[in-house]
Amino acid sequence: MILRQASRNLLSSKLRLFLTSLAVVLGVGFVVGAFVLGDTINKAFDTVFETATQGTSVQVRGVKTVSDLDRQPVPADLLPRIAAVDGVRSAEGTVAGTAQIIGKDGKPAGVAGPPALGFSWSDDPDLNPLKIVAGTPPRAPDDVVIDKKTADDEDFSVGDRVRVITTAGSAEYTLSGIAQFGEQNNAGGATLAAFTLPTAQRVFDSVDRFINISTTADPGVSQAALAQRVQAVLPAGYEAITGEAAAKEASDQFKQFVDIFRNFLIGFALIALFVGSFVIFNAFKITVAQRTRQIGLLRAVGASGSQVIRTVLVEAVLTGLVASIIGILFGIAFAAILRAAFNAAGASLAATTLQIAPRSIIAGLLVGMIVTLFAALLPAWKASRVPPIAAMHEVRDAGAPRARLLVSVILTTLGVALVLLGMLAPFDQLVQRFTFIGVGAVLLFIGAAMLTQYVARPLARVIGAPMARLGLSGRLGQENAMRNPSRTAQTAAALTIGVALVTGVTVFAASLQETFIGTLDKRVRAD
Repeated sequence: MILRQASRNLLSSKLRLFLTSLAVVLGVGFVVGAFVLGDTINKAFDTVFETATQGTSVQVRGVKTVSDLDRQPVPADLLPRIAAVDGVRSAEGTVAGTAQIIGKDGKPAGVAGPPALGFSWSDDPDLNPLKIVAGTPPRAPDDVVIDKKTADDEDFSVGDRVRVITTAGSAEYTLSGIAQFGEQNNAGGATLAAFTLPTAQRVFDSVDRFINISTTADPGVSQAALAQRVQAVLPAGYEAITGEAAAKEASDQFKQFVDIFRNFLIGFALIALFVGSFVIFNAFKITVAQRTRQIGLLRAVGASGSQVIRTVLVEAVLTGLVASIIGILFGIAFAAILRAAFNAAGASLAATTLQIAPRSIIAGLLVGMIVTLFAALLPAWKASRVPPIAAMHEVRDAGAPRARLLVSVILTTLGVALVLLGMLAPFDQLVQRFTFIGVGAVLLFIGAAMLTQYVARPLARVIGAPMARLGLSGRLGQENAMRNPSRTAQTAAALTIGVALVTGVTVFAASLQETFIGTLDKRVRAD
C-alpha cells in the first residue's frame, strides 16, 4: 500500500518530479563524470608511458635528492660497464630536454599545456617508441624527426626546413622523417623532436652524460634479476630499476595532476548537490503542504505516523534511484564529451575505452540516494505530525520555533568561526586550511538559510511593496512570499549559494591575475 501510494503521489505531479530529479541528475552526473574522465585519462597515460618503456628491461638513473627533477645525470663512461653485465642484450643512453618546434607561421607548434619534448634517436626498436612512417631516421647533424600530428597540423613534409628552439638556442634543421609514438600520432598532445645522439647532447647541454641508460635483456632473464645484476656494478649515487617500475613511476607522477583536475570536478559536483538539496527539500516540503488534507484523511482512517513517514521516504527513494541512474548515464556521456573536447583541442589522448569502474557507479548511486533521503527527512517527519483534523481544516504554518532560531544562530556563528580559523590560523598544510574554510562555508550557508526565514516576511513586505502597487500579480507575489517565510528562505538560499559561488570564483580569478601582474610590474622595471 505504501509503495502504491508513493508511486501515485509522484506521478500526480510530473513537472515537480522532473525538476526535483534534475538537481540530482546534474550532481550525480558531475560526480560520475569526474571519476570516469579521471580514470580514462589515467588509463590513457598509462598506455603512453608503457609504450615509452615497453622494450626497456632496466633503467639506470641518478638517485633522487630532493625531487625527481633533481637527479644527477649518468656519466657516459658507465655505458660500457652496464653493457658488459651478464644478461644485458643492448644498452643505450638517452638525452632529452625541451625542444619547441616552430610552425611555418612562426608560432609554436602544438597546444598550450602538453610539453614540447626533444630527445636523442635510438636505432634499437625495442628501446625506441617512435616508428618512422615517412622519410628516414636522423643521420646528419642537422637532421630532425618530428611526430606525425605536428607534421600534419603544421603542413610539414620530409625535406622541409624546421626551426626548433632548444637549450642551445634557435636553429633550423632538415626534416628527415615523420614518426608515430607507438600506434598514436603523438604522445598525449606533446610535440616530439628527435635528433642524432651527438646533436642531442650538444643542444641539450649533455655532452658525455645521459639522463638515463636503458637496457634490454637476453631471452629468459627477468627484469628484476637483471636490475640486481646492473645495480651491483653501479657506483654510489645511481640506481637500477625495472622498466615496469619506471613506467609506473612516470605515470603516477602525471596522475597527481589528473587527480587535481578530477577533485575540482568532484568539488563542483558536491556544490551542485548541496544547492540541489535545497531544491529537493523545498519540493518535498511543498508536496507535504499541498497534501495536508490527504495526509490528514489517511491519519483519520487509521494510518500511523510511521506509515506516513515511510510513504514520503519511499517517494524520495524512488526519486533518488531513478534520478541517480539517469545521472550516471549523463555522467558517462559527459566524460565522453570532455574527452572528445580534449582531443579536439590537441591533447590527443591515447585511444582507450571509457574506464567505467564499479566505484564510479556506486559513488553516483550513493551520492544521489543519500542527498535525496537527507533532504526529505524533515518534510517526512512533519508529514507524520499532521493531525487527522487537517482533513477538514486548512493548517497554517505555525512559524519558526525558538529552538530553530537557536540552532541557526549556533550554525552561523560556528561557520564564521571555522572560516576565520581557516583563513588566519598558521596551518602548515593547505589541505587543513581548505578543510576548515570548506566546512565553515557549508555551516555558514545552512545557518544563514535558516536565519533568513526570520527576516523573510518583513523583507518581502518592504521589497514587494512597489510591486504590489503595480497590480494584482504583484500583490499576490508579495503575499505568497510572506505566507510561508520558511519556504521563501529555502528557495532564496539556493540562489544565494549560486550567486556567492559565481562572485567568489570571479573575485578569486581577478585577485590571482592582479597578483601575477602586480608581481611582474614590481620585478620588471626596464622600459
